[in-house]
Amino acid sequence: MRKETKDVSDDPIRILTIEDNPGDYRLLQEALVTENPSNFEMVRAENLSQGLQELSRNSYDVLLLDLSLPDSHGFETFRKIQKSFSEISIVVLTGYDDEGLAVTAVQEGAQDYLVKGKFEGQLLVRSIRYAYERMRAEKALRKANTLKNIQQLAAAISHEFSQPLQTLSGCLSILNNGNRKKSDAEYLEICQRMVQRITELLMDLRNITELKKQKYLNSQILDIRASAEEVKPARENEFKRILIVDDEEDLVELLVEKLKMEGYICDGAKDGLEALNLVQEHQYDLIISDIDMPKMPGTIFFKKIKSLKYSGHFVFLTGYAVPGEFESIIKKADGLLSKPVDFTILSRYVSRLLSGNSENIFSQAKENLKKEFSNY
Repeated sequence: MRKETKDVSDDPIRILTIEDNPGDYRLLQEALVTENPSNFEMVRAENLSQGLQELSRNSYDVLLLDLSLPDSHGFETFRKIQKSFSEISIVVLTGYDDEGLAVTAVQEGAQDYLVKGKFEGQLLVRSIRYAYERMRAEKALRKANTLKNIQQLAAAISHEFSQPLQTLSGCLSILNNGNRKKSDAEYLEICQRMVQRITELLMDLRNITELKKQKYLNSQILDIRASAEEVKPARENEFKRILIVDDEEDLVELLVEKLKMEGYICDGAKDGLEALNLVQEHQYDLIISDIDMPKMPGTIFFKKIKSLKYSGHFVFLTGYAVPGEFESIIKKADGLLSKPVDFTILSRYVSRLLSGNSENIFSQAKENLKKEFSNY
Protein backbone atom coordinates (compact mmCIF):
# COMPACT_ATOMS: atom_id res chain seq x y z
CA MET A 1 0.00 0.00 0.00
CA ARG A 2 1.30 3.42 -0.88
CA LYS A 3 2.23 5.59 2.10
CA GLU A 4 0.85 9.09 2.59
CA THR A 5 3.29 11.98 2.30
CA LYS A 6 4.23 13.38 5.70
CA ASP A 7 3.27 16.98 6.22
CA VAL A 8 5.69 17.79 9.02
CA SER A 9 8.39 20.41 8.44
CA ASP A 10 10.96 18.59 10.64
CA ASP A 11 10.74 15.39 8.61
CA PRO A 12 13.44 14.82 5.97
CA ILE A 13 12.55 15.44 2.36
CA ARG A 14 12.18 12.07 0.61
CA ILE A 15 13.88 12.07 -2.78
CA LEU A 16 13.70 9.47 -5.51
CA THR A 17 16.46 9.74 -8.09
CA ILE A 18 16.00 7.94 -11.41
CA GLU A 19 19.56 7.85 -12.74
CA ASP A 20 21.27 5.01 -14.63
CA ASN A 21 24.82 6.35 -14.19
CA PRO A 22 26.23 5.33 -10.77
CA GLY A 23 28.91 8.02 -11.01
CA ASP A 24 26.32 10.79 -11.48
CA TYR A 25 24.27 9.39 -8.60
CA ARG A 26 27.33 9.37 -6.33
CA LEU A 27 27.95 13.04 -7.18
CA LEU A 28 24.37 13.84 -6.13
CA GLN A 29 24.88 12.03 -2.83
CA GLU A 30 28.12 13.89 -2.18
CA ALA A 31 26.49 17.21 -3.01
CA LEU A 32 23.79 16.61 -0.40
CA VAL A 33 26.34 15.45 2.19
CA THR A 34 28.05 18.84 1.98
CA GLU A 35 24.82 20.32 3.33
CA ASN A 36 22.83 18.77 6.19
CA PRO A 37 22.34 15.12 5.21
CA SER A 38 19.75 14.52 7.94
CA ASN A 39 17.37 16.80 6.03
CA PHE A 40 17.16 14.39 3.08
CA GLU A 41 16.47 10.75 2.34
CA MET A 42 17.44 9.65 -1.18
CA VAL A 43 16.63 6.41 -2.98
CA ARG A 44 17.86 5.43 -6.43
CA ALA A 45 16.11 3.74 -9.36
CA GLU A 46 18.32 2.76 -12.31
CA ASN A 47 15.73 3.04 -15.07
CA LEU A 48 12.23 4.40 -15.74
CA SER A 49 10.45 1.08 -15.19
CA GLN A 50 12.10 0.67 -11.78
CA GLY A 51 11.30 4.29 -10.95
CA LEU A 52 7.62 3.90 -11.76
CA GLN A 53 7.44 0.78 -9.56
CA GLU A 54 9.11 2.65 -6.68
CA LEU A 55 6.73 5.59 -6.99
CA SER A 56 3.75 3.22 -6.90
CA ARG A 57 5.01 1.53 -3.72
CA ASN A 58 6.25 4.49 -1.71
CA SER A 59 5.64 8.19 -1.34
CA TYR A 60 8.29 10.74 -2.27
CA ASP A 61 8.39 14.51 -2.03
CA VAL A 62 10.80 15.24 -4.89
CA LEU A 63 11.90 13.30 -7.98
CA LEU A 64 15.31 13.90 -9.55
CA LEU A 65 14.83 12.64 -13.10
CA ASP A 66 17.47 11.95 -15.70
CA LEU A 67 15.89 12.30 -19.15
CA SER A 68 18.26 9.78 -20.79
CA LEU A 69 17.62 6.31 -19.40
CA PRO A 70 18.19 2.79 -20.80
CA ASP A 71 14.45 2.21 -21.30
CA SER A 72 13.34 5.77 -22.11
CA HIS A 73 14.93 8.82 -23.68
CA GLY A 74 14.19 12.51 -24.00
CA PHE A 75 11.03 14.40 -23.19
CA GLU A 76 8.95 11.21 -23.30
CA THR A 77 10.65 10.16 -20.05
CA PHE A 78 9.22 13.18 -18.28
CA ARG A 79 5.84 12.71 -19.95
CA LYS A 80 5.49 9.12 -18.69
CA ILE A 81 6.24 10.12 -15.11
CA GLN A 82 3.93 13.12 -15.16
CA LYS A 83 1.08 11.09 -16.65
CA SER A 84 1.10 8.57 -13.78
CA PHE A 85 2.29 10.76 -10.88
CA SER A 86 1.24 14.32 -11.63
CA GLU A 87 1.49 15.56 -8.02
CA ILE A 88 5.18 14.78 -7.41
CA SER A 89 7.72 17.61 -7.70
CA ILE A 90 10.10 16.87 -10.57
CA VAL A 91 13.57 18.34 -10.98
CA VAL A 92 15.01 17.33 -14.35
CA LEU A 93 18.68 16.29 -14.62
CA THR A 94 20.14 16.85 -18.06
CA GLY A 95 23.40 17.01 -19.97
CA TYR A 96 24.66 19.90 -22.07
CA ASP A 97 23.04 18.58 -25.22
CA ASP A 98 19.57 18.11 -23.67
CA GLU A 99 19.15 21.48 -21.94
CA GLY A 100 16.47 22.48 -24.44
CA LEU A 101 14.43 19.40 -23.50
CA ALA A 102 14.78 20.31 -19.82
CA VAL A 103 13.42 23.81 -20.47
CA THR A 104 10.46 22.26 -22.29
CA ALA A 105 9.85 19.95 -19.30
CA VAL A 106 9.74 22.97 -16.97
CA GLN A 107 7.25 24.65 -19.29
CA GLU A 108 5.13 21.49 -19.11
CA GLY A 109 5.13 21.22 -15.31
CA ALA A 110 8.56 20.28 -13.97
CA GLN A 111 9.60 22.46 -11.02
CA ASP A 112 13.21 23.03 -12.09
CA TYR A 113 16.16 21.57 -14.04
CA LEU A 114 19.86 21.12 -13.35
CA VAL A 115 22.64 20.59 -15.88
CA LYS A 116 24.96 17.81 -14.80
CA GLY A 117 28.46 18.99 -13.96
CA LYS A 118 27.33 22.60 -13.52
CA PHE A 119 25.90 22.61 -9.99
CA GLU A 120 27.23 22.30 -6.46
CA GLY A 121 25.61 21.15 -3.24
CA GLN A 122 24.07 24.52 -2.36
CA LEU A 123 22.40 24.87 -5.75
CA LEU A 124 21.10 21.28 -5.62
CA VAL A 125 19.67 21.77 -2.13
CA ARG A 126 18.07 25.06 -3.13
CA SER A 127 16.45 23.46 -6.19
CA ILE A 128 15.14 20.51 -4.14
CA ARG A 129 13.71 22.74 -1.43
CA TYR A 130 12.16 25.09 -3.98
CA ALA A 131 10.48 22.18 -5.76
CA TYR A 132 9.25 20.72 -2.48
CA GLU A 133 7.83 23.97 -1.08
CA ARG A 134 6.23 24.97 -4.37
CA MET A 135 4.43 21.64 -4.66
CA ARG A 136 3.25 21.91 -1.05
CA ALA A 137 1.84 25.36 -1.80
CA GLU A 138 0.11 24.09 -4.95
CA LYS A 139 -1.45 21.18 -3.04
CA ALA A 140 -2.69 23.56 -0.34
CA LEU A 141 -4.21 25.83 -3.00
CA ARG A 142 -5.92 22.90 -4.74
CA LYS A 143 -7.30 21.73 -1.41
CA ALA A 144 -8.63 25.21 -0.62
CA ASN A 145 -10.21 25.54 -4.07
CA THR A 146 -11.78 22.10 -3.75
CA LEU A 147 -13.28 23.02 -0.38
CA LYS A 148 -14.58 26.30 -1.78
CA ASN A 149 -16.20 24.49 -4.72
CA ILE A 150 -17.81 21.97 -2.36
CA GLN A 151 -19.15 24.78 -0.17
CA GLN A 152 -20.61 26.57 -3.19
CA LEU A 153 -22.16 23.34 -4.45
CA ALA A 154 -23.64 22.58 -1.03
CA ALA A 155 -25.08 26.10 -0.80
CA ALA A 156 -26.66 25.78 -4.24
CA ILE A 157 -28.15 22.38 -3.37
CA SER A 158 -29.51 23.71 -0.09
CA HIS A 159 -31.11 26.65 -1.87
CA GLU A 160 -32.63 24.58 -4.65
CA PHE A 161 -34.26 22.18 -2.18
CA SER A 162 -35.41 24.88 0.22
CA GLN A 163 -37.62 26.59 -2.36
CA PRO A 164 -39.96 23.66 -3.20
CA LEU A 165 -39.93 22.50 0.43
CA GLN A 166 -41.00 25.95 1.53
CA THR A 167 -43.82 25.96 -1.00
CA LEU A 168 -44.96 22.47 0.03
CA SER A 169 -44.98 23.55 3.67
CA GLY A 170 -47.12 26.56 2.77
CA CYS A 171 -49.65 24.52 0.80
CA LEU A 172 -50.08 22.01 3.60
CA SER A 173 -50.47 24.79 6.15
CA ILE A 174 -53.14 26.52 4.07
CA LEU A 175 -54.97 23.26 3.33
CA ASN A 176 -55.47 22.89 7.09
CA ASN A 177 -57.24 26.23 7.17
CA GLY A 178 -60.85 26.33 6.02
CA ASN A 179 -60.75 29.96 4.88
CA ARG A 180 -58.63 29.78 1.78
CA LYS A 181 -58.40 31.42 -1.58
CA LYS A 182 -57.91 28.45 -3.92
CA SER A 183 -59.60 25.07 -4.20
CA ASP A 184 -58.06 21.90 -2.78
CA ALA A 185 -57.28 20.72 -6.31
CA GLU A 186 -55.28 23.88 -7.06
CA TYR A 187 -53.19 23.52 -3.92
CA LEU A 188 -52.64 19.82 -4.65
CA GLU A 189 -51.47 20.74 -8.14
CA ILE A 190 -48.88 23.08 -6.64
CA CYS A 191 -47.77 20.27 -4.27
CA GLN A 192 -47.39 17.85 -7.17
CA ARG A 193 -45.33 20.40 -9.08
CA MET A 194 -43.00 20.87 -6.12
CA VAL A 195 -42.64 17.11 -5.57
CA GLN A 196 -41.70 16.76 -9.25
CA ARG A 197 -39.14 19.51 -8.85
CA ILE A 198 -37.57 17.78 -5.84
CA THR A 199 -37.51 14.49 -7.75
CA GLU A 200 -35.65 16.14 -10.63
CA LEU A 201 -33.14 17.61 -8.20
CA LEU A 202 -32.52 14.18 -6.70
CA MET A 203 -31.98 12.70 -10.15
CA ASP A 204 -29.42 15.43 -10.88
CA LEU A 205 -27.61 14.68 -7.62
CA ARG A 206 -27.27 11.02 -8.52
CA ASN A 207 -25.11 12.09 -11.45
CA ILE A 208 -22.70 13.87 -9.12
CA THR A 209 -20.81 10.87 -7.77
CA GLU A 210 -18.47 13.02 -5.66
CA LEU A 211 -21.34 13.74 -3.30
CA LYS A 212 -21.34 10.12 -2.09
CA LYS A 213 -18.22 10.78 -0.03
CA GLN A 214 -19.13 14.24 1.23
CA LYS A 215 -20.91 15.15 4.43
CA TYR A 216 -22.56 18.53 4.64
CA LEU A 217 -23.59 20.36 7.77
CA ASN A 218 -26.93 22.08 7.54
CA SER A 219 -26.88 25.22 9.68
CA GLN A 220 -29.77 27.57 10.37
CA ILE A 221 -28.91 31.02 11.60
CA LEU A 222 -32.14 31.89 13.33
CA ASP A 223 -33.97 28.95 14.89
CA ILE A 224 -37.61 29.97 15.22
CA ARG A 225 -38.88 26.47 16.01
CA ALA A 226 -38.75 27.03 19.76
CA SER A 227 -42.54 27.20 19.89
CA ALA A 228 -45.12 25.65 17.58
CA GLU A 229 -48.30 27.13 18.98
CA GLU A 230 -50.99 27.93 16.44
CA VAL A 231 -51.43 31.65 15.85
CA LYS A 232 -54.99 32.89 15.91
CA PRO A 233 -55.90 35.82 13.65
CA ALA A 234 -55.88 38.93 15.81
CA ARG A 235 -58.08 41.92 15.17
CA GLU A 236 -55.15 44.31 15.56
CA ASN A 237 -53.37 42.52 12.72
CA GLU A 238 -55.60 44.26 10.18
CA PHE A 239 -53.67 47.47 10.82
CA LYS A 240 -50.30 45.86 10.10
CA ARG A 241 -48.94 45.77 6.57
CA ILE A 242 -46.32 43.22 5.43
CA LEU A 243 -44.34 42.91 2.20
CA ILE A 244 -42.97 39.53 1.02
CA VAL A 245 -40.15 39.68 -1.56
CA ASP A 246 -38.93 36.50 -3.26
CA ASP A 247 -38.27 35.39 -6.84
CA GLU A 248 -40.14 32.11 -6.15
CA GLU A 249 -43.65 33.24 -7.16
CA ASP A 250 -45.47 30.23 -5.70
CA LEU A 251 -43.80 30.87 -2.37
CA VAL A 252 -44.69 34.57 -2.42
CA GLU A 253 -48.32 33.78 -3.19
CA LEU A 254 -48.57 31.23 -0.38
CA LEU A 255 -46.86 33.44 2.19
CA VAL A 256 -49.10 36.36 1.28
CA GLU A 257 -52.21 34.22 1.53
CA LYS A 258 -51.12 32.69 4.83
CA LEU A 259 -50.45 36.07 6.41
CA LYS A 260 -53.73 37.46 5.08
CA MET A 261 -55.47 34.58 6.87
CA GLU A 262 -53.86 35.88 10.04
CA GLY A 263 -55.51 39.23 9.42
CA TYR A 264 -52.57 41.18 8.03
CA ILE A 265 -52.56 43.40 4.98
CA CYS A 266 -49.97 41.69 2.83
CA ASP A 267 -48.36 42.38 -0.56
CA GLY A 268 -45.90 40.36 -2.62
CA ALA A 269 -43.07 41.22 -5.00
CA LYS A 270 -40.93 38.93 -7.14
CA ASP A 271 -37.71 40.99 -6.99
CA GLY A 272 -36.11 44.00 -5.35
CA LEU A 273 -37.11 46.45 -8.07
CA GLU A 274 -40.80 45.63 -7.79
CA ALA A 275 -40.56 45.74 -4.01
CA LEU A 276 -38.85 49.13 -4.11
CA ASN A 277 -41.79 50.58 -6.03
CA LEU A 278 -44.25 49.16 -3.48
CA VAL A 279 -42.27 50.63 -0.57
CA GLN A 280 -42.59 54.06 -2.13
CA GLU A 281 -46.38 53.58 -2.45
CA HIS A 282 -47.17 52.00 0.95
CA GLN A 283 -45.90 52.12 4.48
CA TYR A 284 -44.92 48.63 5.69
CA ASP A 285 -44.52 47.44 9.27
CA LEU A 286 -42.48 44.42 8.18
CA ILE A 287 -40.60 43.34 5.06
CA ILE A 288 -39.44 39.74 4.62
CA SER A 289 -37.03 39.53 1.71
CA ASP A 290 -35.00 36.80 0.04
CA ILE A 291 -31.29 37.61 -0.28
CA ASP A 292 -30.52 36.09 -3.66
CA MET A 293 -32.80 37.49 -6.38
CA PRO A 294 -32.41 38.63 -10.01
CA LYS A 295 -32.46 42.30 -11.00
CA MET A 296 -31.92 43.49 -7.42
CA PRO A 297 -30.63 41.24 -4.60
CA GLY A 298 -32.15 41.56 -1.15
CA THR A 299 -29.04 43.20 0.29
CA ILE A 300 -29.17 46.02 -2.29
CA PHE A 301 -32.92 46.39 -1.77
CA PHE A 302 -32.33 46.71 1.99
CA LYS A 303 -29.74 49.46 1.48
CA LYS A 304 -32.04 51.40 -0.85
CA ILE A 305 -35.09 51.38 1.42
CA LYS A 306 -32.92 52.42 4.37
CA SER A 307 -31.82 55.42 2.31
CA LEU A 308 -35.54 56.17 1.85
CA LYS A 309 -35.86 56.28 5.67
CA TYR A 310 -37.83 53.03 5.93
CA SER A 311 -38.47 52.58 9.66
CA GLY A 312 -40.31 49.25 9.81
CA HIS A 313 -38.91 45.81 10.61
CA PHE A 314 -36.82 43.95 8.05
CA VAL A 315 -36.04 40.23 8.04
CA PHE A 316 -33.87 38.45 5.48
CA LEU A 317 -34.90 35.05 4.13
CA THR A 318 -32.48 32.64 2.44
CA GLY A 319 -31.89 29.06 1.43
CA TYR A 320 -28.11 29.60 1.18
CA ALA A 321 -25.37 29.76 3.78
CA VAL A 322 -24.64 33.48 4.04
CA PRO A 323 -21.22 34.69 2.79
CA GLY A 324 -19.18 36.75 5.24
CA GLU A 325 -19.15 39.68 2.84
CA PHE A 326 -22.82 40.31 3.69
CA GLU A 327 -22.19 40.35 7.45
CA SER A 328 -22.29 44.11 7.95
CA ILE A 329 -25.52 44.45 5.95
CA ILE A 330 -27.44 41.56 7.50
CA LYS A 331 -26.52 42.58 11.04
CA LYS A 332 -28.40 45.83 10.45
CA ALA A 333 -31.63 43.90 9.82
CA ASP A 334 -33.89 42.48 12.54
CA GLY A 335 -33.18 38.87 11.70
CA LEU A 336 -32.34 36.18 9.19
CA LEU A 337 -34.57 33.18 8.51
CA SER A 338 -33.44 29.98 6.81
CA LYS A 339 -35.67 28.17 4.32
CA PRO A 340 -37.72 26.10 4.61
CA VAL A 341 -39.66 27.87 7.36
CA ASP A 342 -42.68 26.23 8.95
CA PHE A 343 -45.63 28.52 8.15
CA THR A 344 -47.28 28.12 11.54
CA ILE A 345 -44.08 29.03 13.35
CA LEU A 346 -43.50 31.90 10.95
CA SER A 347 -46.93 33.28 11.81
CA ARG A 348 -46.08 33.19 15.50
CA TYR A 349 -42.74 34.83 14.83
CA VAL A 350 -44.33 37.66 12.85
CA SER A 351 -46.98 38.15 15.54
CA ARG A 352 -44.38 38.48 18.30
CA LEU A 353 -42.24 40.77 16.17
CA LEU A 354 -45.05 43.18 15.25
CA SER A 355 -46.48 43.18 18.77
CA GLY A 356 -43.11 44.33 20.11
CA ASN A 357 -42.59 41.11 22.09
CA SER A 358 -39.41 40.16 20.24
CA GLU A 359 -36.56 40.97 22.63
CA ASN A 360 -35.70 37.34 23.31
CA ILE A 361 -36.03 36.40 19.65
CA PHE A 362 -33.57 39.01 18.48
CA SER A 363 -31.05 38.65 21.28
CA GLN A 364 -30.79 35.02 20.18
CA ALA A 365 -30.80 36.04 16.51
CA LYS A 366 -27.89 38.41 16.98
CA GLU A 367 -25.95 35.74 18.88
CA ASN A 368 -26.58 33.26 16.06
CA LEU A 369 -25.46 35.81 13.49
CA LYS A 370 -22.18 36.26 15.36
CA LYS A 371 -21.59 32.50 15.36
CA GLU A 372 -22.42 32.23 11.65
CA PHE A 373 -20.04 34.95 10.54
CA SER A 374 -17.25 33.86 12.89
CA ASN A 375 -16.74 30.96 10.45
CA TYR A 376 -15.58 33.29 7.66
